[in-house]
Amino acid sequence: MKTQHKKIFLACLGIILFFLSLSTASALEGRYPPILGFSITDSSSFIDYSRYFFNMGMAIAGILAVLTIIFGGVYYLISFNRGKFTDEGKQWVKAGILGLILLVSAYLIAYTINPALVDFRLQRLLPVSF
Repeated sequence: MKTQHKKIFLACLGIILFFLSLSTASALEGRYPPILGFSITDSSSFIDYSRYFFNMGMAIAGILAVLTIIFGGVYYLISFNRGKFTDEGKQWVKAGILGLILLVSAYLIAYTINPALVDFRLQRLLPVSF
């Protein structure tokens, strides 16, 4: 029981030290790579950040879904018609296709609600006056 308490203590200490080390980062020191023609600079606004990370998330999700389909296909091909392995390969392919369907449907739902949500043609908020 004592080793479990030590592990929990060390895990908590590690998490605390990690978050304390984050406080030293105060500005955008590194350069983010351009993704799909969008990049972030020191003078970027919230809209630029949201556009950048939305496009990055969509690209990463699409790449992961395609890689899942490829992995499932290769797994299915090298299974040599063994029952369990062919079924598992089919499940990987189905999961990848489902991921692509979810990605495309999320984009289409957001575009249907308001095209400015996915194009990020958002204007600045007007100040509230009474």
